[in-house]
Amino acid sequence: MQYSVLGTDGNKYGPVDLPTLKQWVSEGRVYPTTQVTNHASNMTLTASQMPELGLAAANAYGAVAPPAAFSQYPRGATMGGMPVQTRNYLGIIIIRVLLGVGLSLISSFGGLIFTGYALYYGIRAYSSGRDSNGLACLLISALGFTFVVLYTIYKFSTGMFRY
Repeated sequence: MQYSVLGTDGNKYGPVDLPTLKQWVSEGRVYPTTQVTNHASNMTLTASQMPELGLAAANAYGAVAPPAAFSQYPRGATMGGMPVQTRNYLGIIIIRVLLGVGLSLISSFGGLIFTGYALYYGIRAYSSGRDSNGLACLLISALGFTFVVLYTIYKFSTGMFRY
């Protein structure tokens, strides 16, 4: 038989077989209040109503699911078993730095805004740890922003400053 589980985050996980479902129970991924759909009968029950999972006793003692923001189910796209990177911050940062530097030749505030966003994404990429180029993102964005700030100061001191 195949089962699907409605996670605390609102996503549906499965179909999986009974041994996998029991493994999820032992790992703490399925709670007594978790909704489980049996694909053979098309019935949805709470996990505590399924004697084969052994959660009926746990439900009698008032066990509840974790907050909705917490979920331990596997997720994300994979290709050949490897996770697919969902964001390429380096590309975003390079484009914004180049646009910001180019825009600073026309409008200093525009250049500061674009490179400021690039710096924001650089910090985000570095601190999240999900992008393997996080340090490169941070350095490129910081250099771009520094260049535009110095160029704006130069323009202001020589009288070439335009908004």
